[in-house]
Order: sequence, then C-alpha cells, then structure tokens
Amino acid sequence: MRIAGARPARQAGPFALAPRRLIYAHEFAWDKDRDPVWKRFETIYGFYQAQDRLSSTHGEGSVRGTGPGNTHCNNIGPEHRAGMYPALKQWFDMPIPEKEYRKRLPAEILRCWTPVWEKKLQPKPLHEIVSQLAETRLRTHRSKGNVSKSRAMIIISVVRVRPIDGPRNTTSKLAIP
Repeated sequence: MRIAGARPARQAGPFALAPRRLIYAHEFAWDKDRDPVWKRFETIYGFYQAQDRLSSTHGEGSVRGTGPGNTHCNNIGPEHRAGMYPALKQWFDMPIPEKEYRKRLPAEILRCWTPVWEKKLQPKPLHEIVSQLAETRLRTHRSKGNVSKSRAMIIISVVRVRPIDGPRNTTSKLAIP
C-alpha cells in the first residue's frame, strides 16, 4: 500500500505489526466494543488469519479517580498482568504464576550507577548534554553559512534546556562516553 506524501513508517501503520503478537493495553477500564483502534486491529489481524496473535489487557477505574480502584500508567500492575498471562502462556508456553511477586526493593539497590562508576565516568545531567549538543550543532551550521549569527543565538536561547525548579530526582544523570 502506498500513501502519497507519507513516510514509509506511517504508510504501514498497524499493518507493520500484523501478524506479530500484540497485547493491546489500557491503563484504566476499557470498553472493547466501542474502541475503534481495537476494531482496526481485529480487521487487520483478520487479513492475516492471525486473530490468535492479538490480545488485550486493561486496568480499572478512570484517569480522574484516585485510590485502590483506579490503576494508573506509572507501572504495570497485577490487574494488567492478569490479562497478559493467558496470552503469554498460549504464545510462549510461559507458566501463569500462582502468586504475584510482590517484593519491593529500596531505591539504593535499584540504582544503575554505583559510586565507583559514577566517580570514574562523571556523568553529566541531561540538560547540560542537550545544551552543549545544540550549541555545537549551531556553531557547525553557522560556520558553513547555513544560519545567520543572530538567528543562531535565538535558537540557542530557545533550545537551551534547564531542569525545572521543584522536586526532582537529582541522582539521574546520563553519561556520554
């Protein structure tokens, strides 16, 4: 199929997925019968006679709700996994766990940077890397005569990224070797 003016990735759309296995997930309660995307997936997977490779899962509640009856997208919770297990069992013969694993780990254990590697690599915060990259690229374009000096300074001031004020994780850094 060719769509005039569209890039190849957009031309394929959902066709690029089919007939691969797909679990279509929603973070909250979901009305399968009224979801136009689900209907499209069913049609497309039907073209390939691969409806058995299409599955779905969803959470509970609504985006406005709070509390235990409302699941959110900050994690894939037990409600979501319960809908995923049957598909994974069918497709890959993965056993369905009898009991959910619930051991929470402290942040120190989950950190990807050990003090030794942090000292060795000295990672920079992402906002510094992006600002430096933007300035370098603009300098290169300016040296080739592609961008006027005043326009380049405006672009640098617009793209300069700074961390927002307020609460944030100050330990997250990105290293560029």
